[in-house]
Amino acid sequence: MPRDRTTDALGGAIASFAEFSFAVGRARMHGREMVESTRGIASSVRHVEEN
Repeated sequence: MPRDRTTDALGGAIASFAEFSFAVGRARMHGREMVESTRGIASSVRHVEEN
């Protein structure tokens, strides 16, 4: 059975894109938890660039 890659996110580097900003940080939840959760802290932001 193939490994579920969404579980590899915890502690890994992440990137977030929005219309006017770009951010990088560290995951504080596994990928599946991020998708299924309705509240909580999914990541901690280390750097943000705004356009």
